[in-house]
Amino acid sequence: MKCRRFALALAASLTLCAQQEATDDRRSLQATMRVLEQNLPQTVNYVVTTRNRADGSYAPPISRAYELSNVTTGPDGCTLRFHKSHGALNQDLEIPLQFVNDKGIKLRTMDQTAQERNIREGHPELATTTQPTVFMVTVSSPNVTTTFFFTDKAMADRVSQALRRASALCPDYTNGWR
Repeated sequence: MKCRRFALALAASLTLCAQQEATDDRRSLQATMRVLEQNLPQTVNYVVTTRNRADGSYAPPISRAYELSNVTTGPDGCTLRFHKSHGALNQDLEIPLQFVNDKGIKLRTMDQTAQERNIREGHPELATTTQPTVFMVTVSSPNVTTTFFFTDKAMADRVSQALRRASALCPDYTNGWR
């Protein structure tokens, strides 16, 4: 009889613990999404310069502007919605974070990405730089990839970590994609 009461008490305790953990996760997800809503809106103006290391020539500098605005969370708490303007791109987008895994979030500089592209396209002699340095947080899921730009590395780190936390807290509807 004592064992049965103990087992029932233990089961009730575990159920209560699991309910409390789910509530804590929901609160934590809401707080994490608020961090993203507050830190993602950005306007980044930068200049791209490309130099040919073989002959020392420079391409004319190109001024670029990037703007991210209207950042909100979807009703499920796991969808990030925003408006993005970058060059000819001017559209509303959304990222379902429950489909993003840890490997799908990368923080790099635009210079690193440009150099890798130059090499991949057969032009290792080209060196592309941005002024100021632009940090890129790229988020990839099976259906959507987008990149957020920052000139503040600490802010890029904060957003990268918040995206990782949010994707970990969101239910995984992919049945094993993670």
